[in-house]
Amino acid sequence: MGFFRHILFVFLLVPVLATTCRAEPLYQRSMALFRANETQANPQDYSFIVLGDSRDGEAVFRKALKLAKSYHPLFILHGGDYSPRGGEVETAAFLSDLRKEVPDIPVFVVMGNHENRNVFAREIGPVDFTVQSKQLGFALVAVDDSNDALKPGEIDYLRSHLAAAPAIRFVAMHVPPRTESWSWHTFTEGAEELKGILAKEKVGVAFFSHVHL
Repeated sequence: MGFFRHILFVFLLVPVLATTCRAEPLYQRSMALFRANETQANPQDYSFIVLGDSRDGEAVFRKALKLAKSYHPLFILHGGDYSPRGGEVETAAFLSDLRKEVPDIPVFVVMGNHENRNVFAREIGPVDFTVQSKQLGFALVAVDDSNDALKPGEIDYLRSHLAAAPAIRFVAMHVPPRTESWSWHTFTEGAEELKGILAKEKVGVAFFSHVHL
């Protein structure tokens, strides 16, 4: 019986070890880096990099990361679609590129329409998030519109987090809203609400990807 009890103990222990040894998501690692880096930043002179839609262009993406690093940015914002399907293997390759090219730079990723939601939540982080610094006086609020719509939950998230944000305000999401001057690869559900929020909350810049321009 002692032998069988020992085997049972091993089988029960392995899943626990697998759970406790899993690396934390990119968002959590990046936020810790961001908190450490913001204390060294000059409130009058800081920068961050915005890029996106790096899927099917990994070699170019690595070059872009090298160039981004040369600017010593506070963080990098990726606008989504980091791989064709966002599966575990593709996500691991994306994270590997980040570790190799920009190990000391926080990277925050917007949910794109090519991402796998389960893998994204586990390896990348939340689909709605805020990067805010009282010291530097800005907030970046990112939400998920990857299903070609800005849903009520995301609209509420934008309103509440922008209302409490410092004076300098940025917004990010993957798909751009339809406007009078732009209709291709856009969303209409929630577009008018978004435009109203951007105006009311005096958002300085809104960042979108998806169109591959």
